[in-house]
Amino acid sequence: MQIYTCMMATFLPSLTNTVLNIRIFAYVRSSSQRIQPQVTVIPTNGSNNIQQPIISRRDVSLLRQMIFIFSVFIIGWVPVYLASVISYFVHIDLIVCWSTAILSQLCSQFDIHTGGIDLDFPHHDNKTAQSKAYFDPDSWVINFLHSIHLTIGGCKMSKALKKIVTLQQVLEKYGPTKIRLLFLLHSWSTTFDYSDHEMEKASNYEETLNKFFFEIKTLLYSIDDSNNSNTSTKDNERDLILNKDFSTAEKQINLALCDFIDTPSAMENIRQLMLKTIAYMNIKNLAVNRLLLRKIAAYITRLITIFGLHDSVTFVDDIGFSRSTEQQASTINTENIVMPHVEQFASLDDAVHTQTIADKSKIVTSGDRVIGQLLSESGVRLEDQDGTKKATIKYCHPDKLDNIDVLYSLFGINNERLDNLVQEDVFTNTLNFARTSSITDNKLDQFCTYILPQSHHCIKKLVLETISMKRILLAGDYPNLTSLELFRFGQEQISHFRDGSVFRHIFQYQITDLILHNDDEYISKMRLDTYTENVYVPIWALFENIKHLTIVSSSLNEYPSLSICNLSPTTYSSSTLTISCVNVFEFKDCLCLLDSRLKQLRTFIVQINYIFNRRLISRNKDELHNLKCFSLTSYNYTSDCDELVVPLLRRITHLEKLTLYLRTHGRSTFIDGTYLQNKILVHMSQLHTFTFYISTETIVSASLPCKSEYDIQRTFTNIKYGQTACMIDYFTGFNAICHVYSLPFTFTRLKKITNGFPTIIFNNVTRLHAYDATPMKHEFFMRISRAFPLLKYFSIENEAFQSWNLDEWESDENSSYSVIEYSHLTSLDITCVNKDYVVQFLLETKTHLPRLTELKVNYHRLKIATMNFTRDKTRHNCSNVKRLIVVEAPKVFSQEFYQYFPSL
Repeated sequence: MQIYTCMMATFLPSLTNTVLNIRIFAYVRSSSQRIQPQVTVIPTNGSNNIQQPIISRRDVSLLRQMIFIFSVFIIGWVPVYLASVISYFVHIDLIVCWSTAILSQLCSQFDIHTGGIDLDFPHHDNKTAQSKAYFDPDSWVINFLHSIHLTIGGCKMSKALKKIVTLQQVLEKYGPTKIRLLFLLHSWSTTFDYSDHEMEKASNYEETLNKFFFEIKTLLYSIDDSNNSNTSTKDNERDLILNKDFSTAEKQINLALCDFIDTPSAMENIRQLMLKTIAYMNIKNLAVNRLLLRKIAAYITRLITIFGLHDSVTFVDDIGFSRSTEQQASTINTENIVMPHVEQFASLDDAVHTQTIADKSKIVTSGDRVIGQLLSESGVRLEDQDGTKKATIKYCHPDKLDNIDVLYSLFGINNERLDNLVQEDVFTNTLNFARTSSITDNKLDQFCTYILPQSHHCIKKLVLETISMKRILLAGDYPNLTSLELFRFGQEQISHFRDGSVFRHIFQYQITDLILHNDDEYISKMRLDTYTENVYVPIWALFENIKHLTIVSSSLNEYPSLSICNLSPTTYSSSTLTISCVNVFEFKDCLCLLDSRLKQLRTFIVQINYIFNRRLISRNKDELHNLKCFSLTSYNYTSDCDELVVPLLRRITHLEKLTLYLRTHGRSTFIDGTYLQNKILVHMSQLHTFTFYISTETIVSASLPCKSEYDIQRTFTNIKYGQTACMIDYFTGFNAICHVYSLPFTFTRLKKITNGFPTIIFNNVTRLHAYDATPMKHEFFMRISRAFPLLKYFSIENEAFQSWNLDEWESDENSSYSVIEYSHLTSLDITCVNKDYVVQFLLETKTHLPRLTELKVNYHRLKIATMNFTRDKTRHNCSNVKRLIVVEAPKVFSQEFYQYFPSL
């Protein structure tokens, strides 16, 4: 037995090593004999030249290989020598037994097997199946540990695809705080996607933190002496509710961090606590509990310090992000030091403001501006409180001040250099007075009274709301104003744009760029030709020098489209318009604009509601030479693509940029790359950019055999306009739908996606419709939230049961899955779904809908899902719904129903 074990442990390995190394040595020796050194001749002053040998790169590489193999030759014998030495001290039988036991255990079972998540299937499944078949263990691997991928824009990091970014680049672009927030907002156990949207979420969270501390400090540092004490009074009902929310948040955060290191849940609880605290503080004319507010702020400050979001040391009594310098971080808090001086400035501002009311002298006005300028440069803003003469102290970063803030702070100071500075283009070229900016009523008064009358000659673009348009435009002459953008435009404001308008001169002769945000909503019974004649025609008649016209919707709902095919050809025509973006009712309206009314167009972006009726085929075959950029979008089905759309595209022979969004049905074949190339692209020799999404819904028959995504993808091989992708789904009843589109996906809508949609990020999609006959599981909606990060409108069609487990449907707990958040979703349509999906979206342990304001649902399924409007865990997602569209609704709703939807 000892001779056998000695042979197995020493002789056989030694013999194997010897044979292999002899073969390697023979190869190396023969290779070395092939090296032929080259020589180069170096000329000298004498008659004899010097010959210097050189070695080529090939020879150097071969020499390195020889050295490496020789090292392997020597090291290869080390195990044999070690075995001999070990055998001198330990009996050879023990070595063999140990080795055999270890090897057999490693082969038959693992405690932990690691690998990337992409190896889970099929690689690890195949290894498991093969090992079980050979070793027959109960469990080949006890624990699999799969590492999650870091993706960039939804794609796996890859140098070949140029999908790679360094940490240094990210730090330079966003800074360390946003990167840390990005990590905290993402679970360590799920795929991590680095994209602009994810960074936007981190930035939004940082803004929420800043706003929270901003409001807290504003209140605690208030200069109102009557409320300046930190002594709390008797708690009222509001205080008790906030204190209860605070205690609940503490428990939830502690549970999330201790149980699973669930930082996303902890950060969400922090965010909810901040929002509730802000809402508590913003109720006017009610006393607040300052001790409770300071306690909450200190708690959140301690958490963000633990999470590493602080760049400097935080004191016990500090709140929020410290504004101390690096040199002073350990000893000095800048805000506490400067606050007494800021309060003095605020008191001075109150006195100046009071004096300004009685005395309109320039000295008083200038003093008011000096105060604003000095403080704004330091990141402090003084704002007048509504209904009082007191100033509110507010901290903000100087970089956050827009040109309205800077102009408001600097204008009017008795300093020639500053006066010249604020009149430069960077401050006065474009002024945004819409409510989306930092404009307030008090600030607007100051602009109309003092600033605009002196700076109106420098303004080239104004962004206004129609409600304040008259007041602002009457504040000056605006001789250089050429661009106008109007929010909340609608039929009620059309009186400002008729012939008798006081702004006729500006509108008729100066404005060349006009953007209208139409606030009217299209109703199916609306007469579009009447609306066009009453609203759009007066606009068109007044703005005679218009070169750029864009009409967009102010909300998710469509605005009334243009309907001009029945109007006079001279009603809606222009010889100056070169860029236009509008919605039209039908395809004939588009032809009317291109054929006779807007012949000078170079860029035409049109959305067509309906493409139908072959009798409306244009007989005009003239080429549209001027049109260089054309975008055609139609969200409704059409069966007349070949008869209407293709002939129009063939007339645009000088097109350089083409965008198509079409949904077709009733065809015998799918629209693929071959169709696009032969029917359209071959006629556009100057085309360099082609962006498209085209879906074909048809019935599979003998003439349309089942095709795979690979078959469709191959037809785009010869189209050289960028990457493309496709989706194909076959449903029961022989229905099939094929989506082909260019990458990246730039459109805002996508319809009829199924469980099989691809794993890419649709960063621009805001409206989505999902349809399938098979169940949509929780994982599907998790994928939706990640793949469509900016989703605002979501509709689902699925009558299949999500789960046959009744206990799971009735349970309010969801320990198996993480909560899905749709942070931008405002409208949800679940009228054509099984009741399981109503629970899926309304149950707060499954889905979080912080911005949901519109809900469309079947009443009976809503009643079942909410347990007759008594289920607490579905109440939160319904609390902000302001518009509820109920199918099969009763004539009278119960009291519990109205309590369930308090925002209606």
